[in-house]
Amino acid sequence: INNILETFMYYWYENAFLDISKLGAILGQPFKLTCQTTQQNNCGQTQQYSNINDINQLIKLAIIQGVQNVEILMWTPQQLTDGYTMSVMVNWKDSNGNILVTGNDIFYLQRVLGSPQQRGLCVKSLTSHLIYHQQVNQEQKE
Repeated sequence: INNILETFMYYWYENAFLDISKLGAILGQPFKLTCQTTQQNNCGQTQQYSNINDINQLIKLAIIQGVQNVEILMWTPQQLTDGYTMSVMVNWKDSNGNILVTGNDIFYLQRVLGSPQQRGLCVKSLTSHLIYHQQVNQEQKE
Protein backbone atom coordinates (compact mmCIF):
# COMPACT_ATOMS: atom_id res chain seq x y z
CA ILE A 1 0.00 0.00 0.00
CA ASN A 2 2.96 2.36 0.52
CA ASN A 3 3.46 2.39 -3.26
CA ILE A 4 -0.16 3.46 -3.77
CA LEU A 5 0.13 6.20 -1.14
CA GLU A 6 3.40 7.41 -2.62
CA THR A 7 1.86 7.52 -6.10
CA PHE A 8 -1.10 9.48 -4.75
CA MET A 9 1.21 11.90 -2.96
CA TYR A 10 3.28 12.66 -6.06
CA TYR A 11 0.14 13.01 -8.17
CA TRP A 12 -1.36 15.44 -5.63
CA TYR A 13 1.67 17.68 -5.37
CA GLU A 14 3.08 17.52 -8.88
CA ASN A 15 -0.16 17.53 -10.88
CA ALA A 16 -3.43 18.14 -9.09
CA PHE A 17 -2.45 20.76 -6.56
CA LEU A 18 -0.65 22.89 -9.12
CA ASP A 19 -3.62 22.54 -11.49
CA ILE A 20 -6.77 23.17 -9.45
CA SER A 21 -9.02 21.83 -12.22
CA LYS A 22 -7.74 18.30 -11.52
CA LEU A 23 -8.65 18.33 -7.81
CA GLY A 24 -12.32 17.41 -8.28
CA ALA A 25 -11.47 13.88 -9.41
CA ILE A 26 -9.73 12.95 -6.15
CA LEU A 27 -11.69 14.89 -3.53
CA GLY A 28 -14.39 12.95 -1.70
CA GLN A 29 -17.93 14.27 -1.56
CA PRO A 30 -18.73 16.12 0.57
CA PHE A 31 -15.31 17.68 1.09
CA LYS A 32 -14.70 20.14 3.91
CA LEU A 33 -11.94 22.70 3.57
CA THR A 34 -11.03 24.76 6.63
CA CYS A 35 -8.64 27.64 6.29
CA GLN A 36 -7.24 29.40 9.33
CA THR A 37 -5.05 32.44 8.95
CA THR A 38 -3.16 33.86 11.88
CA GLN A 39 -1.55 37.27 11.89
CA GLN A 40 1.40 38.00 14.15
CA ASN A 41 -0.58 39.80 16.85
CA ASN A 42 -4.03 38.23 16.80
CA CYS A 43 -5.74 34.87 17.07
CA GLY A 44 -6.63 34.49 13.43
CA GLN A 45 -9.84 33.97 11.52
CA THR A 46 -11.34 30.72 10.34
CA GLN A 47 -13.44 30.26 7.23
CA GLN A 48 -15.08 27.00 6.24
CA TYR A 49 -16.16 25.87 2.79
CA SER A 50 -18.25 22.73 2.89
CA ASN A 51 -18.75 22.13 -0.80
CA ILE A 52 -16.24 21.55 -3.58
CA ASN A 53 -18.62 23.44 -5.90
CA ASP A 54 -17.44 26.63 -4.21
CA ILE A 55 -14.49 26.39 -6.60
CA ASN A 56 -13.62 30.09 -6.63
CA GLN A 57 -13.10 30.14 -2.87
CA LEU A 58 -11.12 26.90 -3.08
CA ILE A 59 -8.83 28.41 -5.72
CA LYS A 60 -8.24 31.51 -3.60
CA LEU A 61 -7.28 29.36 -0.61
CA ALA A 62 -5.34 26.60 -2.32
CA ILE A 63 -3.08 28.39 -4.77
CA ILE A 64 0.05 29.97 -3.38
CA GLN A 65 1.05 32.79 -5.68
CA GLY A 66 4.24 32.21 -7.69
CA VAL A 67 4.59 28.49 -6.98
CA GLN A 68 6.15 26.57 -9.87
CA ASN A 69 7.18 23.30 -8.23
CA VAL A 70 7.11 21.31 -5.02
CA GLU A 71 9.89 19.52 -3.16
CA ILE A 72 8.66 16.67 -0.95
CA LEU A 73 10.91 16.54 2.11
CA MET A 74 9.38 13.63 4.03
CA TRP A 75 6.13 11.72 4.41
CA THR A 76 4.67 9.35 6.99
CA PRO A 77 1.63 7.11 6.31
CA GLN A 78 -0.53 5.54 9.04
CA GLN A 79 -3.13 2.85 8.38
CA LEU A 80 -6.65 3.23 9.84
CA THR A 81 -9.61 0.84 9.71
CA ASP A 82 -11.29 2.65 6.80
CA GLY A 83 -8.36 4.42 5.19
CA TYR A 84 -5.09 6.17 5.94
CA THR A 85 -3.67 9.32 7.36
CA MET A 86 -0.58 10.73 5.77
CA SER A 87 1.64 13.54 7.01
CA VAL A 88 3.72 15.21 4.31
CA MET A 89 6.29 18.00 4.64
CA VAL A 90 6.94 20.01 1.48
CA ASN A 91 8.67 23.13 0.19
CA TRP A 92 6.73 25.20 -2.36
CA LYS A 93 9.23 26.87 -4.71
CA ASP A 94 9.17 29.61 -7.33
CA SER A 95 10.71 29.35 -10.80
CA ASN A 96 14.16 30.30 -9.43
CA GLY A 97 14.09 27.54 -6.81
CA ASN A 98 13.47 29.94 -3.92
CA ILE A 99 11.32 28.49 -1.14
CA LEU A 100 8.11 30.51 -0.83
CA VAL A 101 6.29 28.30 1.68
CA THR A 102 7.10 25.27 3.81
CA GLY A 103 4.06 23.17 4.53
CA ASN A 104 3.08 20.25 6.71
CA ASP A 105 -0.04 18.64 5.26
CA ILE A 106 -2.08 15.99 7.04
CA PHE A 107 -4.39 13.99 4.75
CA TYR A 108 -7.22 11.68 5.73
CA LEU A 109 -7.65 9.31 2.79
CA GLN A 110 -10.71 7.07 2.76
CA ARG A 111 -10.88 3.80 0.87
CA VAL A 112 -13.40 3.65 -1.96
CA LEU A 113 -14.82 0.16 -2.33
CA GLY A 114 -16.71 -1.25 -5.28
CA SER A 115 -15.86 -2.85 -8.56
CA PRO A 116 -12.14 -3.10 -9.42
CA GLN A 117 -12.49 -0.07 -11.72
CA GLN A 118 -13.98 2.04 -8.91
CA ARG A 119 -11.63 1.10 -6.07
CA GLY A 120 -9.21 3.67 -4.82
CA LEU A 121 -8.68 6.49 -2.35
CA CYS A 122 -10.36 9.85 -1.95
CA VAL A 123 -9.34 12.81 0.16
CA LYS A 124 -11.86 13.32 2.97
CA SER A 125 -9.95 16.02 4.82
CA LEU A 126 -6.74 17.96 4.56
CA THR A 127 -5.15 20.12 7.22
CA SER A 128 -2.26 22.31 6.11
CA HIS A 129 0.14 24.20 8.30
CA LEU A 130 2.01 26.72 6.16
CA ILE A 131 5.09 28.76 7.02
CA TYR A 132 5.57 31.63 4.60
CA HIS A 133 9.16 32.65 3.91
CA GLN A 134 9.67 36.37 3.59
CA GLN A 135 11.93 37.20 0.68
CA VAL A 136 14.49 39.84 1.61
CA ASN A 137 15.67 42.05 -1.22
CA GLN A 138 19.49 42.06 -1.38
CA GLU A 139 19.53 45.85 -1.88
CA GLN A 140 17.59 46.37 1.36
CA LYS A 141 20.16 44.36 3.32
CA GLU A 142 23.08 46.55 2.24
